[in-house]
Amino acid sequence: MANVSETLDKLSFLDTQTALVYFGNMKELYVETVNVYLRDRFDAALQEHYEAEDWTAYQRVAHSIKSSSNMIGATDMFEKAKSLEMAVKSGDYAFVKENHDNIMKDYKELLDKIQNAL
Repeated sequence: MANVSETLDKLSFLDTQTALVYFGNMKELYVETVNVYLRDRFDAALQEHYEAEDWTAYQRVAHSIKSSSNMIGATDMFEKAKSLEMAVKSGDYAFVKENHDNIMKDYKELLDKIQNAL
């Protein structure tokens, strides 16, 4: 792995400064967490629950994406996953159906971008 400073520079599309606050400015731990975010990707699970219309499981996975995105400073994905989670929570499945594909596309693009940075 590149040195931590170089890796942080490559991850500049994330809000690394805010995220580092969660990690007590422990940069190595933050980079490891970004690696875990990539390794533990939730796109397949979210898609599976969407196709099955298993909204309880879908909400749980959206919550996981929201929380983990927040931890690494992926603010835009945090907001998008939050919108899906809240839509399911309020029973607004039309919102989910209108936005799922675009948010999945954005999530996969984020994962690819992280992969390329690491």
